[in-house]
Amino acid sequence: MSIYSDVVDAWMADLVANVSGLSTAIQHKYAPWSPEEFYTEGIAERHVAVWPELDAEVTEPLTTAGDRMSTQTYAVAVWEDASDTQGRLQDDDTANAAWLTLAEGIRARLMRSASFQLGSASVMSTDYLGTQFDRSGTLRVLRIGFRCRVPLVRS
Repeated sequence: MSIYSDVVDAWMADLVANVSGLSTAIQHKYAPWSPEEFYTEGIAERHVAVWPELDAEVTEPLTTAGDRMSTQTYAVAVWEDASDTQGRLQDDDTANAAWLTLAEGIRARLMRSASFQLGSASVMSTDYLGTQFDRSGTLRVLRIGFRCRVPLVRS
């Protein structure tokens, strides 16, 4: 496999195993174009996805021999049906607080020093980039970004 898939696999496994609320989530990996992205058919189910944002890769010189440092950006997305909340026409503070707690749990995994090289020994660093909350139709959506720095050595 590639460094991209290694990082995605490692982060998916870590998040599902260690973040309360993701252990039974339906998993999507590697690409943002899944036909199930941000779709639940009105069923009370939670989805989690991890993928590399390949168009966001940036490289810079690392050595005079032509090696480069690659900065690769990844996304974690979580979504679930919230139509029951919207149907009541009032806020559900309990559900909203649980959603914030879930986001904080994912962020906490990204901020751990033990996550510094998760996915590959060649990953030089992993940095949390931020969390975004959104709504898509009747779905709650959160998206978290992180960045990995990996040396690219000429062969």
